[in-house]
Amino acid sequence: MSLLGPECHCEDPIIRCDDRGCHCDLCGGYERIDLLDEPVAPARPTETAEIREAAPYVLMKRGLYWCPNGQGYTGVLAEAGRYSEEAARARHGHEPGSTTMRLASDCAEFAPACWPETQIKVLRAQRDAALAERDEAREERDALLGAAGFKPGSFRSALTRKVILDDVAGMRPEMVKARRQAARVQGDADLWTMRMLEEWPGDTLLLRLWRQKKEAKAERDAATAQADRTAGELAAAEAEKVRRTTPRPIAEYHEDFGFVTWWIFPVCEPAWIGSPNDSDWPGYHTHFTPHPDVQDPTEEPPHAE
Repeated sequence: MSLLGPECHCEDPIIRCDDRGCHCDLCGGYERIDLLDEPVAPARPTETAEIREAAPYVLMKRGLYWCPNGQGYTGVLAEAGRYSEEAARARHGHEPGSTTMRLASDCAEFAPACWPETQIKVLRAQRDAALAERDEAREERDALLGAAGFKPGSFRSALTRKVILDDVAGMRPEMVKARRQAARVQGDADLWTMRMLEEWPGDTLLLRLWRQKKEAKAERDAATAQADRTAGELAAAEAEKVRRTTPRPIAEYHEDFGFVTWWIFPVCEPAWIGSPNDSDWPGYHTHFTPHPDVQDPTEEPPHAE
């Protein structure tokens, strides 16, 4: 007879194990446990060489962001791209089990064009080009106004007398009519000039200049609107960069927030979200940078004895 007592023969035993063994709570008997019959966890299938070769690896710098009220995600930190890639190539030029290794800058989906700094640089260039186009249209408008000579009391100014006389040599009756009509008009000289041009038949030199002036003004307005839109996009991009890089209390973030990490992962798989301390941390994230000890700013510093 066993020192533990009789064996348990209950149909549905309730087994409880302690330092003496495993016993049934219903009858008090012990339960025989054969270690050879314990279920063995199935082994995970290993990757073949063909699978490893088909999945190129990407080496990139990422940072972990996490907020209690939001889903965790990974994002490029402000320090991304500031370190020597040559040193990274020399150190991580080959990953064991993989025949292909690429840096993030070699992949279109991880190109520097997605960095906030690059986007701001492009927007600034677009804004400067729009402002230059606006200034050019403004200069052209001013030159046309000076040539047309829209001044109070006169439609001649920058044009020579000979050019105007040659242009209106065959329109004397209409010219007289226009002058008499203009004498009765009280107001702005531009309105007087436009009404005079409406009375003239044909497309005279002043009428062409007046139309060119309107077209130049439309181009200037369009360039100004484009410059305003580009400036708005630039301001939004700069605000987004400030929002992403502004430090916040450490208590609001994950323990890994704010530190640059080197991750290596297959391109065919998404970037992992989590921490190396998690139990389900995948093995293909390697070369994780050790984190320094950072004290929570909300806590009081320890008192020296």
